[in-house]
Amino acid sequence: MEWKVFSEIKPEQYTRIIIHRLIGKNSYVDVVNYFEESGNKMVPLNNLIGITHWMPLPDAPKDS
Repeated sequence: MEWKVFSEIKPEQYTRIIIHRLIGKNSYVDVVNYFEESGNKMVPLNNLIGITHWMPLPDAPKDS
């Protein structure tokens, strides 16, 4: 897996992704459920502010 530039390539709606976020001089990595709400004035449930890069979340480990 490789990091993708968020401003160039967006993930599919309603997928779980790993993100890198830069806010001021602070760098964060997190897992979010990605979706963008458009066409309404409601506050989004997820915060997309400061996301610079993303990658798909790998599959969870399988029980043996």
